[in-house]
Amino acid sequence: NGKQAKIVGVVSGFRNIGGAYMFCSVSTARRMLGLFGMEPGFTTYLLVKLADPRRAERVRDQLQPGGARPPFTVWTASEFSARSQSYWLTESGTGASFGFSTFLGLTVGIVITSQTLMAAIMASLREYATLRALGVSRRALAAVVVEQSWWVGLIGLVLAAFATGIVWVLARLQHVGMVLPWWGIVGTVVISIVVALGSGVFALRALFRAEPAELLR
Repeated sequence: NGKQAKIVGVVSGFRNIGGAYMFCSVSTARRMLGLFGMEPGFTTYLLVKLADPRRAERVRDQLQPGGARPPFTVWTASEFSARSQSYWLTESGTGASFGFSTFLGLTVGIVITSQTLMAAIMASLREYATLRALGVSRRALAAVVVEQSWWVGLIGLVLAAFATGIVWVLARLQHVGMVLPWWGIVGTVVISIVVALGSGVFALRALFRAEPAELLR
């Protein structure tokens, strides 16, 4: 807002999606923001530190005002975190774009993987037809295709883990916090394997063309 401030320190590991935070006194904030809602007596959040964190829910109930439209709301740290995550995922454009990108990535992944496996099957169609002529069942051949898709998914996970590790290191160097919970890793592995196996199942329609008559063409 055209005003100067003296920076006395820099913190790391505290990032925001929309920009950077500046920590200052209330008087400095009022001087910097001017008329943007910083009149005396105004505040957005108040942080309460308890001597005994185990009493957080009891203190929350004691401080929570009654009425249909209370002047403020009291949350514990976990509740505030859940509400923040819900806002960014369901109410902001960030969550919608993330969901669309995820859906698009899954769709493209299934299509590309199935087309790749189908091309591999078509390239070896005469070999599959030869196996059919030797009496190998379609079920056994389908098991081979599904196994191929399994290995494709596994190799993809190894490459993804390597790339994620590089991104994680680069993020740490730039003081960008990345959280990789175990349930997120397990979910990624399961979804990736399901996508790979599903692509293999879609590619089986090319395998069903592997008849002994293919050898005469």
